[in-house]
Amino acid sequence: MRILMVLALGLLPSCESRSEAKPAPAKTTTAKTQTLNMLLPLRALPALPRPGNVRAISGYPGAQLRVGVVRSARGWRAVAARGGARLAGLRVDWSKQMVVYAVFTGQTNSLSFNRWVGPRNGAAKLQIDWSGIEPYYRDATPAVFCVVRRAGVRKITVETTGDQAGTALAFSVR
Repeated sequence: MRILMVLALGLLPSCESRSEAKPAPAKTTTAKTQTLNMLLPLRALPALPRPGNVRAISGYPGAQLRVGVVRSARGWRAVAARGGARLAGLRVDWSKQMVVYAVFTGQTNSLSFNRWVGPRNGAAKLQIDWSGIEPYYRDATPAVFCVVRRAGVRKITVETTGDQAGTALAFSVR
């Protein structure tokens, strides 16, 4: 009985403090960036605008890391129509914003948003975490989409961190 009283009284303060605590904001949403990490259906790949840069990835025959931007509502509607409801849910003010994307076509591994930096002197940087997990996604491939302000951005570099760190692809924003 004594043990039960100690346990009950010991837990009460921690329960009270948990109920008062506010949930932490999601890592992928800040005041300036809205992001989406997802498995992109393969049927959406042809709808993406021409990539700004592409790199073949060793160890994954035929696979590429593609990076680029979507700058118009028309282009985004085409991607969202094939990519599903999650893409259609991103809100973009096309007069002030654009969507930066990174897609690994290997149908394996995992990509997730790390951070958006910039622009400084016209150059901005998207960092993504790349995990080398080895599931096989039959009808999809990992992708990251990031809604950012377009003002002042002339060049974007996408860098990878995590298990597959060290890849950096730069491209000009026209």
